[in-house]
Amino acid sequence: MKLDRIIAVRNDKTVYRDGEFCVKVFDSSHTKSDILSEALYQTMAREAGLNVPDVKRITEIDGRLSIISDYIKGQTLDSLIRDNPQRRKEYLRIFTNTQLELQSKRCPLPGRMHDIIGQAIMRTDFNATLRYDLGVRLSALPKLQKLCHGDFIPENLILDESGNVYILDWSRASLGNPAADAAISYLLMRYSGDRESADLYLDLYTQDSGIDIGRIRAWIPLAAAARTAVARRTEREFLRPWVLGSESI
Repeated sequence: MKLDRIIAVRNDKTVYRDGEFCVKVFDSSHTKSDILSEALYQTMAREAGLNVPDVKRITEIDGRLSIISDYIKGQTLDSLIRDNPQRRKEYLRIFTNTQLELQSKRCPLPGRMHDIIGQAIMRTDFNATLRYDLGVRLSALPKLQKLCHGDFIPENLILDESGNVYILDWSRASLGNPAADAAISYLLMRYSGDRESADLYLDLYTQDSGIDIGRIRAWIPLAAAARTAVARRTEREFLRPWVLGSESI
């Protein structure tokens, strides 16, 4: 296997191109079950009718587990927005429409967003009173069974040369409430530093989905708290005011 070039680098994984294939190489912080689950979710999303790179196999490279899937030639929506800020609304409309299409698909994923968020909140270092309060608020919100991505940001969407949009990185996918998925997207976009895109996305999403902004607002502290369980220090510092309510939408 010839890894031609690095496509992306994260703290816990590196993504390479190998000719017609994309090779995602994980570090030791990922369990085998984590990697198998990601490959399964990606495959199930593709079978549900979404544009998702086809998983070819899971293998080991230099002792590190890796997912090999089709390489999609194109640009991420994130890079397109940065390179063409005058077309921001056009690209965010594509982004929002793709998320709504995703949330409309039937896909029998095993994970339930309510449970995932609740368990993550219990793992945080917030005091017991706050964790209890967040748990009460979570239990009061509707338990829906819609397909949610859990990491839906412009960086994870590729627009190919034919104008097709492909959705990447399915490790956090689950069945849950679309308003929660939108809250996660908003927080991650704000953390990236692009507030203009985040605010415009929220406007477009609420208009096109018919979901009231208040329903998304209710999920913000819960999504932020859950994210702190897996976030690094700088992201935890960003998220804390959203958990405590000193930041909101």
